[in-house]
Amino acid sequence: MYLALHFAGAFVAMGPIFYVLWHNTWNAWQMYAHDKRQIAKEERKKHFHDLPKESEARGNGHY
Repeated sequence: MYLALHFAGAFVAMGPIFYVLWHNTWNAWQMYAHDKRQIAKEERKKHFHDLPKESEARGNGHY
């Protein structure tokens, strides 16, 4: 960015600046989405872990 700003001018430097901003925004969104999926996955796992097993739900385990 420094080279574009120094040798080509402020207008030309906008390309690399917006490229960096776009990629930082994109990476931040990807990390947010990944964390959101992980939290949802852990919640589902916790919910299903707390449910009684099929044999416990029927009583003694026999039909």
